[in-house]
Amino acid sequence: MIEPLNIPFGLCKITYGGTVLPSIGSAGEFKAIPKYEVPTSGALNHKKHYILTEYNVIFEVSLENESYETLKLHMPTLQSHEYGLFDSPSNVNTTGKRLIIHPYTAGESKEFDLCIWDAYLDPETEFNRKYDKVTNKFNVRFIANRFENSVDTRLANSYFFIGDWSKVGVS
Repeated sequence: MIEPLNIPFGLCKITYGGTVLPSIGSAGEFKAIPKYEVPTSGALNHKKHYILTEYNVIFEVSLENESYETLKLHMPTLQSHEYGLFDSPSNVNTTGKRLIIHPYTAGESKEFDLCIWDAYLDPETEFNRKYDKVTNKFNVRFIANRFENSVDTRLANSYFFIGDWSKVGVS
């Protein structure tokens, strides 16, 4: 008999590079969009065979806490100045950090965590800001590099992990 799988949904704690992000404003959405190639020669040269070549991994989240740090998440080219922030379009950083999405309903268990090994802020996300009576929400979009530095060769070239990522020996 197959055990029922209980995946928690709802609010979550988001940690990026060891820093807990502010509260979610409305929602977060994870997407892993596969890209395939169809073999054109050899034994697999058939329309029913596909080879997975990569994923486009995206995590978009709406944050409601306004601060300089939140603005820097919203637009990764913003730089700190002693009196505020300024745009520095030449400073696009695609160095990834670990992004962990932990459902609050899972308690202390990491069994249902979603870990993107090497996430970075999408430099092509436009910066927009509304000035109105409602709470401002900032949409932040992370994308992922392929993860290559794994002791566990099964995880090499992966993008994300669902489960207790802390036990798989990835530094």
